[in-house]
Amino acid sequence: MVQVEFERLELKYLLDEGTAEKVRRAIVSFCAPDSHNGRLGRGYWISSLYFDSPRLAFFRANERADGDRFKLRARIYEVGGDVHLEIKRKRGDVVRKERVIVAERGWVDATHGFGQPLFDKPSQERVLASFAQLLAQYGAEPQVIVEYEREAYVSPRGEYARVSFDRRVSYFPTRDHSFERGRSGRRALSMGDGSRSSGVLLELKCETQIPPFMIDVIRRYELNRVGLSKYTRATRDLLTERRSSDPWLERISHG
Repeated sequence: MVQVEFERLELKYLLDEGTAEKVRRAIVSFCAPDSHNGRLGRGYWISSLYFDSPRLAFFRANERADGDRFKLRARIYEVGGDVHLEIKRKRGDVVRKERVIVAERGWVDATHGFGQPLFDKPSQERVLASFAQLLAQYGAEPQVIVEYEREAYVSPRGEYARVSFDRRVSYFPTRDHSFERGRSGRRALSMGDGSRSSGVLLELKCETQIPPFMIDVIRRYELNRVGLSKYTRATRDLLTERRSSDPWLERISHG
């Protein structure tokens, strides 16, 4: 059974490939490879469609660093696969994620509350209802699709601890509930600030107490934490382009 509700810390760092390899070797004694690794390169593929209001309320809340903010997204791990509808809320440093899994057929109707979760559980029905309510409340529509390769490792011990390396991050604007349409306009996402290598995004995810092995990795390789939202960075890049010939950019640039 896929975990559908959890709270955790998410610590993010930008690495070059050499440092990423060192971190990987340092965690092998504490983590096992994710069962999905190897589907694509060392990892697996993720495609996330982000929803936002016409005036980009979710994006702007993140830009302001609001103390309580959230995102709505639909995520797939293979073309034609089940769709994961997620509410990702952040309060301070703590991330709370609620996920409901629906069949690919009819998933758009499910976002509006018309449909059933794949897992017949009251908690899943509640998350689906919450997702639909927030979508309607904000008039949220498809805005951006973000895709990347993720290589992940998880602690087999009792506490929740997960390490992931994200590579080849790309994005494209969309107005459709399609994970395919518009991909010809895909751009590479630049995650650095011009002074740092941005080849790999490392994410350390854990419960409210950071495991000793993660602390050791952070200290040993002198990792500097970054605040980086893929959706926010992609949207900011699109807004910066300010191309009047692109209706999507013209519309949101005046939000």
